[in-house]
Amino acid sequence: MNYSRFIKNTPLVLSLGIAAGFSSGAQALDFNISGHVARNVIAADNGERSGTGFVENAGSPSRIRVVGERQMENGMSAGLRYELSFRRNMSNTWDIDHGNANEGVSTDVRWAEAYVETRYGGVSLGRGDGAANGSTEADFSGNAFIGGGVNSGNNVHGITLVDGEGNPIAKVRNVYGYYDALSRVNRLRYDSPSFGPFSFAASADENDAYEAALSWSSTAPGGKFAAKTGYADSGATGAEYYTSPGINPDYTDEKDSFETYGASAAYLHESGFNLALSYSAREYDTRQNTSNRFIGVGYRKGAHRLSVNMGRTDDLLNKGSQADAYGIAYAFAWNESVELYASYHLLEARDMRNLTTGGTTDAEDVNAIVMGTRIKFL
Repeated sequence: MNYSRFIKNTPLVLSLGIAAGFSSGAQALDFNISGHVARNVIAADNGERSGTGFVENAGSPSRIRVVGERQMENGMSAGLRYELSFRRNMSNTWDIDHGNANEGVSTDVRWAEAYVETRYGGVSLGRGDGAANGSTEADFSGNAFIGGGVNSGNNVHGITLVDGEGNPIAKVRNVYGYYDALSRVNRLRYDSPSFGPFSFAASADENDAYEAALSWSSTAPGGKFAAKTGYADSGATGAEYYTSPGINPDYTDEKDSFETYGASAAYLHESGFNLALSYSAREYDTRQNTSNRFIGVGYRKGAHRLSVNMGRTDDLLNKGSQADAYGIAYAFAWNESVELYASYHLLEARDMRNLTTGGTTDAEDVNAIVMGTRIKFL
């Protein structure tokens, strides 16, 4: 790492914080390396064709990370996080009869940040979660990474929907999805200390975007409760980074900016029963708005996690369109390092604008079964 360039580009508050912390001594940071490999087998049918693929789990792609932290004598701590994922043959781009074994080979820098924590809160600089990321994902099921949470369609997003004559309509991701702020971006972020069960976060993101979120975490009768709400303005970043342009005829500006807001809540009973609710919406400058609702019910006992879920997206492909996603997910934590899992997904889509025939039509149902493993190291 070019430390002189890093310090040169660091805002004054973060530079002075790190310098003050390290002035208490010259010891190196304590750090560790960890990561995992996550691979799936998917078998799917879209009402016209069926196929099988061997893919990367898009809900938790294979990765390696380095984290380090140094506790200071003045009560502060400073640290870093760098995380790199390996993206090849992703499950959310795989399509029936269009295997992508040699497509989309890339790496993705998920995190590259430095941070300082004090009793007044924490400041982080670099690439990572925007302040509102995760606001619609409160969940105690433990199955979100295999499609058992609000992003239940993640493993089937690349499959093509067809009408009753076999004509293509759109990809699943163009008719069903949830909206969760701006994901991982380059930003300057502040996280408040906890005020009882509440905490607050805000970030100034690249391209004049910004986000804010409020979180609530506490005990509840017989268990625990968590809730989040957040807001994000995309600024000049534009929808090309967060949607799939070219599908919706009403979508004419790839730089179309938008606002995203949403909330989620989750409850875990001491028996293992858990419940998750989520609502999110996205308002665009020049096209119709869209929203998503989700409910998930789960049960976890020892190494076993089972969940069922349902989500609905309105007005994504075109105004009046509606897509429902249903799913069942099961994961078995064999030990701390090895997880085995399987899930079933059903997607129903109605009143879709049909670019082949004109007018609107209902799509044939998409059915998919996903099986895989996630193996962690360190």
